[in-house]
Amino acid sequence: MCDDDRLEAFKTLMHKWLPPDIKYPIEHDALTEDGTPVLFCCLLNIPRLFRFNNGLILHRKIGKVIAFDFQLEMLERYLGDRAEVMVFCFKEVMEWLFPGE
Repeated sequence: MCDDDRLEAFKTLMHKWLPPDIKYPIEHDALTEDGTPVLFCCLLNIPRLFRFNNGLILHRKIGKVIAFDFQLEMLERYLGDRAEVMVFCFKEVMEWLFPGE
């Protein structure tokens, strides 16, 4: 998952969201059409998650987080109702990215 090409291939599974906006006041990797910030959290980066959560609180927004199934409980407990957590099955993604390995 740390390989840039494979990570980009994985991101193609995502919805057709808008690219990140450097002027947007909340840490994010994409935006939905209605301006909801989206954070890709499959490679858990605690400082980015912390900034995302604090931005949601500060700006009174609801966000979306993309993660793996094994991260769901922790993310839901941390983010509460401030973000919808959308998950992918880790095993299935690894089989898709690394067929036959």
